[in-house]
Amino acid sequence: TWGALQTIEVNWMMQQGQRLWISVFDELMLSVFFFIVGCTTMCNQALVGTVIHRAHSILSMIIGAVMFASFWFGILRLISFQFFNVLQSLSDAVAMLVLVPIWAIALGRHLPYLADSANAHKDTYQVDAEMRPTGN
Repeated sequence: TWGALQTIEVNWMMQQGQRLWISVFDELMLSVFFFIVGCTTMCNQALVGTVIHRAHSILSMIIGAVMFASFWFGILRLISFQFFNVLQSLSDAVAMLVLVPIWAIALGRHLPYLADSANAHKDTYQVDAEMRPTGN
């Protein structure tokens, strides 16, 4: 028969597993986000060099790579907890405490220029929308 302590222990183990998968999935989604932002801004020739500095795109992809490595370190903690826990902690600290704040400050400095760029192209987008055929 199961006692109260066994039930608590099983519950604790289940919650630890959920916490592991939620945290590593969060890191995976952040890495995908930063890769998409980096690739999108680097491939958009209208933005790179004029509105957004190329280093911001490269920084986005570096953050994505560090977060992706942190995702794998989190998964590999199941194999060797001490070693991969240290690697995950270091990569999380570098990404979240150093690189992401630098990225956010740089994005804040670029936002006024992005707004001006969007307003400059606003008329072009409105003309394109008016010229589309309607469903009549």
